[in-house]
Amino acid sequence: MGAEGGRAMTFEEAQAEYIRLRQAYDGRALPPEEYARRIQSLQVRDQSGGYWAIDGATGGWLRYNGTAWVPGQPPGLPGPAFAPQSPGGYGQPQGGYGYPQGAQGYVAQPAGAGYGPTPQAGAPVVAATPRQSRRGLIAGCVTAFLVLTLACGVGGFLLFRSGLFNTTAGLTAAAVARSVTADNLPDARADQFSVAERVYVTYTAQRVRGGDKVELRLFRNNAPVVVDSGGETVFPENGSFNGYFEYVPRQAGEYRAELRLNGEGSPTRTVTFSVR
Repeated sequence: MGAEGGRAMTFEEAQAEYIRLRQAYDGRALPPEEYARRIQSLQVRDQSGGYWAIDGATGGWLRYNGTAWVPGQPPGLPGPAFAPQSPGGYGQPQGGYGYPQGAQGYVAQPAGAGYGPTPQAGAPVVAATPRQSRRGLIAGCVTAFLVLTLACGVGGFLLFRSGLFNTTAGLTAAAVARSVTADNLPDARADQFSVAERVYVTYTAQRVRGGDKVELRLFRNNAPVVVDSGGETVFPENGSFNGYFEYVPRQAGEYRAELRLNGEGSPTRTVTFSVR
């Protein structure tokens, strides 16, 4: 959530960027999904360590109170960020944390359940696709019991499809991409980039616990470099998540991105890319 070059974003810079994004959204120059993704980056950390964000639907400020995002007003600011209205736009954004109507929410619970997850120094995370409902599994078992000749076949098939036996945990995937989907999955994978071209290091975390964290360590020609987005993401609750870190390389070279879970000594996932 830092400004370019690793410097933390100020409240005034976040407000100015919100106004620019909202004007582009109302003028149909910025699609709802891209508007939602960029609004996510407008987090500010105050001098006491508290996190603040702008609600893209209203332009008002939100404060993280330790468990949830609540309306608030940063000290010294005259009022909420200006939210222009344009009859020719997509319509008023809806959904907590300012998501345009129809865009996927920035939440680790079902969409619409609140403003979003615990703030973090890294880029946002979203819940991974949930497993098949247990109701379907129970219905399949009852059907299998009634139809004795198909009990084993039907029951086994439903158990396999439900993912009930899937005990995989930790960081299970990582990739480098030029863009990401609304679900934070790699959209355009790549291993060759140009200087100043945005790089996304994506990951999938399975069955992690609230408070667990994933850390990105980046190296250029085996020398460590600073990650623009902070290099660390904290998961808000138990579950499975897709997430990413952003980096804009300023020098050519051979890069290595190492992902660690909970500060482990050796990386769980490593991906490489080149910058020319």
